[in-house]
Amino acid sequence: MLASCCFPLFLPPQQLEEAKVPVKQLKHNPAKVQPVTPALQALLSKDAELKASSGRGRMAFAWTCMRPTTRQIASTTLHSQAA
Repeated sequence: MLASCCFPLFLPPQQLEEAKVPVKQLKHNPAKVQPVTPALQALLSKDAELKASSGRGRMAFAWTCMRPTTRQIASTTLHSQAA
């Protein structure tokens, strides 16, 4: 739900097929999958500036996705004035 209000980063496969862009399904090798969380935690614990920057980036992304649009604000204002 969080990403549904943001601009899509990738086109859905249906639109790519309509544009005649070849789509190849990739599958990961389960034997080679590694978690990235411990590596990220170690990296962020070493560098305080990087940790602060990642926190600001996370908040900016959340703010962008969760903020109401101008249309939503205007419709809420109009409904509250009519009551």
